[in-house]
Amino acid sequence: MEPASTSVLRNPSLVHEVASYQHGLRWAVARHLRAARPRPTSTVQQQLCLRSSRDTHYAFHQLIADGHLVGVSDLLPYFDSDRAMDVAAIWGQLAVLMYLHLRGHAGCTTRTMDYAAAYGHVACLAFLSAHRDEGCSQQALTYAAAGGHVECVEFLLSHPPSPRWVYLRQAEAIARRHQHWPVVTILERLSTSPVSKKHWYQVLLLSNP
Repeated sequence: MEPASTSVLRNPSLVHEVASYQHGLRWAVARHLRAARPRPTSTVQQQLCLRSSRDTHYAFHQLIADGHLVGVSDLLPYFDSDRAMDVAAIWGQLAVLMYLHLRGHAGCTTRTMDYAAAYGHVACLAFLSAHRDEGCSQQALTYAAAGGHVECVEFLLSHPPSPRWVYLRQAEAIARRHQHWPVVTILERLSTSPVSKKHWYQVLLLSNP
C-alpha cells in the first residue's frame, strides 16, 4: 500500500496547498545565490565589504559591484544592510546607489561618502551629498588626496563637514608623498571661489544618462 506522504505528492492540488505554507526562497533569489563565485580572497573581501570569507552577503555584494540592478532588487529584501551602499560607492555604481537609497531600509553611514572619495567616484559623492544626511568623516579629504582624485578633492573642499576641514595639512602631505601634484596645488591654493554647486549637479546628471 502506498504511504500517505507519497499519495500527497501525487496529488497536484494537495502539493500546491502544502507549498503555499512553505516560505523558502524565490527561484530568482536561489539562482543568484547559487551563481556566487568561489570563496573570496582577502582583497575581494575588502572591496566587497565582507566580514569574512563565509559572509552570507557575498552574492548580494558581488551583484552590487557588478551593477546588476535586477539581481540587487531580487536579493535586497533578504540582505539589506548599511554595507550595501558602501559597496556601490566603492565600485562607482551610481544607479545601484540610487536604487538602494530609494528602496533600502538599512541606510548608510559616513563610510559611504568616504569610500566614494577614496575610490574617486565624484558622481556618487555628489548624489550622497545632495540626497543623504550622513555626510562624510573628516578623513574623506585625506582619502581623496591619497588617491589623487582631483574632482573629489574639489568637491569636498566646496562641501566641507561642519564646522570645516581639520586635516588639510595631512591631506596635502599625503598628496605630496604620492606625488599627486595637481591635488597639492589645489590644497595649497585653497581657492577663495570654490566650484559652484550647480557644477556638481551637472556632473551628477551627466553621469546618470
